[in-house]
Amino acid sequence: MEMQTAQEKLERAKQIAEGLQKMFGSDVIIEARTVYHRNETLTGISIMLRGGSIGNTMYLEDLTQDASLEEQTVEAAVVLQQGLKEFQSRPKINMPEMKREQILRDVVIQALSQEKNRGLLENNAHVKVLDLAAVFRIPVQSNVPGQYMSTLVPRHLLEREHLTEEELYEAAQRNTVEKYGVMVRKMDYQSLMKGLKPKPLESVRLTSKCGYMLSTNEVNGAALMLIPKVLRDVRQNMREDFFIVPSSIHEVILWKESLHYPVETLKQSVYEMNRKAELVDPNDVLTDSVYFYSGEKDQLILV
Repeated sequence: MEMQTAQEKLERAKQIAEGLQKMFGSDVIIEARTVYHRNETLTGISIMLRGGSIGNTMYLEDLTQDASLEEQTVEAAVVLQQGLKEFQSRPKINMPEMKREQILRDVVIQALSQEKNRGLLENNAHVKVLDLAAVFRIPVQSNVPGQYMSTLVPRHLLEREHLTEEELYEAAQRNTVEKYGVMVRKMDYQSLMKGLKPKPLESVRLTSKCGYMLSTNEVNGAALMLIPKVLRDVRQNMREDFFIVPSSIHEVILWKESLHYPVETLKQSVYEMNRKAELVDPNDVLTDSVYFYSGEKDQLILV
């Protein structure tokens, strides 16, 4: 089988996705789309459970290329079945009761790409920020000691507890900072070679001519870029506007405007970094986008 164009590949993937949907039913969401992965454009078939992703996207290019549509669909079904087994074997979480007061007390933010997580965002509360989404997570206990786990806040829970996404966003911003802190680390050669650990933002002066990593004490540190107060505090400390390059869902790198790095250079660096699995786990990639914080406008800008 020979497919010459990206559109032909996408149409083939859609046919496979339709076949898989009939096999596995409505509890699974299957979507075909063109994606960037392994430093190339591929045709992805994304598999999700209602309410959340269950694993990596499979790729049309990885299926047997000289097989028929039926044969490729069966081959993809085997991959999907394995993904379902892996999902079922994941550590189980002890779901909290999640009443209104507890939600507002415990909810925190995670930053995700809108484009990559359309299925997940469909049924879960979130706030859109440029091309990103601030999703809301409740930390929960795992049956594996010492393992961090959390659950998303579904829309139906907001309706039941008479909550709005704006209320959730306000509480989650406050909780994320209070529970996990705002940490920074110099990204110069000396600091990296010494393996210096991040320090609280309030204990560091961001005056060096280098980049700074911004993160929390826990996972999902890139969420800090979606908290206006954190951006204001960084701007006051740094005393100038800055670019934000997301290095993963767990951290971002800040570059002072006065360093005069061309925007295209920053975009190229994050694009290349996201396609090197030895640098960023594919599951932790946030986005290829670069952002700018303007203190005068008090605004995060997509550049």
